[in-house]
Amino acid sequence: MRSKIGSGRIGRRHRVRRWLLAAGALALGMTAHAHLAHDARHEPVVIRAVQRPRLAPPAPTTFDPHEEIARERLAEALGLAASGRHDEALDVYRAVAEELPDQGLPALARHAHLTGNESVKAELLALLGRDDVALSAVTRARTHMALGESDAAIALLRANPYVRDGAAPEGTLLLARLYRNARRDSEREAHLLGALEATRDTRHATMFLDALFAVPAPAVMESPAKLLAALDRGLAGEVPRGARLREFLDGLVLDFQQAPEYFARRDAVLELARAAGPASALFGARVLAREEDHAAALAWFEPLVPRHRDHALYPLLQLERADLLKQLGRIEDANVVLRMVAESESTALTAAQILDSATVAVAAGDDALAARMLDRLEGMRLERHARLRAQTMRLRLAGRAGDIGGIVAAYAACDPATNEHFDLLHDVLFREVAETAQHWELEAAARERLEGDPQAPVHLWRLVAAAARESRRMPNEVEALYRHAAARPGDSEALVALAEVVAPLAAQLVQAPSEVLSAPEGEVERVTRLAELALRELIRVRPYDPAPYVALMEMFRAQGNEAAAEAVPIEAVRGSNNAALIGTAAYVLATNGFPDAALELYDRALEIAPDEMQIRMNRTACLTRLDRKEEAAAFYRTLLIEGHQGRGWHVHELVERYWLLVDDLEGNERAFEAVKSAVEQIAGDWRSGAIEDAAMILLRKGYLDQALHFFGLLTADGNGTGTRNVVAETLAVALHDRGLYDKAEQVLSEALEDEASEEARIGLAQTRCEVLVALGRVDEALAELQRIGREHATDPDALLSLYRAGLLAESHGDAVQAAALYQEFLDSGTLAFGYRREARQRLDALATPATP
Repeated sequence: MRSKIGSGRIGRRHRVRRWLLAAGALALGMTAHAHLAHDARHEPVVIRAVQRPRLAPPAPTTFDPHEEIARERLAEALGLAASGRHDEALDVYRAVAEELPDQGLPALARHAHLTGNESVKAELLALLGRDDVALSAVTRARTHMALGESDAAIALLRANPYVRDGAAPEGTLLLARLYRNARRDSEREAHLLGALEATRDTRHATMFLDALFAVPAPAVMESPAKLLAALDRGLAGEVPRGARLREFLDGLVLDFQQAPEYFARRDAVLELARAAGPASALFGARVLAREEDHAAALAWFEPLVPRHRDHALYPLLQLERADLLKQLGRIEDANVVLRMVAESESTALTAAQILDSATVAVAAGDDALAARMLDRLEGMRLERHARLRAQTMRLRLAGRAGDIGGIVAAYAACDPATNEHFDLLHDVLFREVAETAQHWELEAAARERLEGDPQAPVHLWRLVAAAARESRRMPNEVEALYRHAAARPGDSEALVALAEVVAPLAAQLVQAPSEVLSAPEGEVERVTRLAELALRELIRVRPYDPAPYVALMEMFRAQGNEAAAEAVPIEAVRGSNNAALIGTAAYVLATNGFPDAALELYDRALEIAPDEMQIRMNRTACLTRLDRKEEAAAFYRTLLIEGHQGRGWHVHELVERYWLLVDDLEGNERAFEAVKSAVEQIAGDWRSGAIEDAAMILLRKGYLDQALHFFGLLTADGNGTGTRNVVAETLAVALHDRGLYDKAEQVLSEALEDEASEEARIGLAQTRCEVLVALGRVDEALAELQRIGREHATDPDALLSLYRAGLLAESHGDAVQAAALYQEFLDSGTLAFGYRREARQRLDALATPATP
């Protein structure tokens, strides 16, 4: 009988691929940290003190552009570290720490802690201990926490009166989280309850949210009713901002699900929430919905909703009810609820919820209600995507009504920024406005507005162009797009829209035989000239984008003018000393039939920036177009072995290119030997990655014996354990698919012997069970799956082995053992809610007698 371990790594190929992608991302992160740990640059950190109170009650918050910039720079630093540019990352962290210590110091501390940078850590600890540096207590505590000094952070916050009194919610929450991380739950509960009693300020909703699960289990829950009351009181202040309320609840539910004894805690809280306020009811519904049991969530939640009909949160309760109905496929019922909410005129609705209600009204054909909902958005602050959505809906309503003037007004009120936005508007509009006569009217009305009103928005020319396109009047479309581009000089989006229409048209016109061409006199020359001007201007404003270069070159080629086509990128960089720009021009030439000219530009760029490796790589690819493949292969080999500036450089790309070149020159057998020889000479820490990439290439090509050889190299190296796991599992799947089960089992057994990490061993062992089933060793596979689940009872993936064992037993006719294993899986407390639901369904099916 065929195995049904369905959730195993061989049983479901997409799970294998997803796991490999995750493993690859993890390996990349580990590589980045390994590089960071060996970073020899430990310069002293000098931080400019920023004077501020130690920790005071929070002042009203305002938007600070410096903080926005700091967030962007911290993201930049993270990217630099991930790409191996660790010196630059450290410089960015240091700069942010000097400018904005609140954000920069903890980030710099985390960087130093992860990398083992003892010099930076010492500097930071010395700074935090100085009384003359006026950093806030929260900043000091967060920095200690990032350095792994949790006890110091707790002591610092406990000593601060504002934190003790609950007047500083940021410090209060940070201390609560530190208690949680340290498993000091009773202190956390007392601390939060004290803070909640000390303040009635409902602005501090995050504190109330964090308070609800301050305790580990109902047995020690001293004040659950107080916590639920605090939740309701705190969230009452969030009613006008329902989107924030939903965000808070989602975060709290996720936090709740990470805790031990989840189900016991959940049942106690749900029981209390039945009699508590609407916020607690909403929280309970979200808890159950997160478990993917929407029927149970609706059954628990629906009776509670009518109790709070007069409360300001009532519309949000109804929205939650509508969501649950949708999840159960009861779309009509959900729409009835949403329309009821829309008609309620509740002030508790956020802009997003008003938009959702308007969308339901439009779908239901109630345009009057939709228009009323959109009118309610006037004066509300909308994010750009929400504003565009509202504008699109107004345009649709005007189009549905056939109101030409209303369409022009609605379009004029839009503020599309990209061609994708324009395309969206046109798609929505012309679904409602389908008749050619209407297109003519629309074009005329938009032109009249533009010509009669000097203040008319110039993007109305895009409406003119779109209406002309719908009525197949291309000259009008081209003219309107040209006028739009002329009114917005330097706007690359306007130029792209013009070029996308006029450049292909020009190419068609110049190629059309004169006997079939009916264009007015001079029209071909005018369109061609317009296309050239648009593309040259687009090259000027987007010089690093190859697309406009290529479009202009293709147009000249259509005219039979190869020299002019070749000159396009060359002229664009004439006299330039910008290596990146020259490299772009060279790339365009190389990939569009002019490799000789490209090589000259590549050499010129490298004279300016000799260490720019991407330009060197592109130059080497150009050599292959000139049939100088031996020279290109030699470069790839040298770079693969020696790396760049002491580090591996895009190892996967190098292995692939080198393999393909040698294979093309000398055949597959020689390619295998050449790559093997190259990776064996690598002395740097990228050797394991190169071996893995070579093995993967062989697997894709079906050369299993050679792939096994590279797997042996990884094992012999004694490093790159994570890499070996990836190759072992992928190789085992490939061997399994070809029916080579014995070899697959051997590979996995060897990997298990070498692997020290329990987490990695779980995955390898589960895959081996799939192979054992294929070998007919079902009892052995069953025993192994049970062992994995029972010995690693705290690992979520290991617990799934019990469910997989149940599937295997059931597929081989042992219903009794299957039922016992499903029950054991459910009793394990696993939070894999989807699998829990499936296990319960299978258990119920086994308990139901078969119908004769």
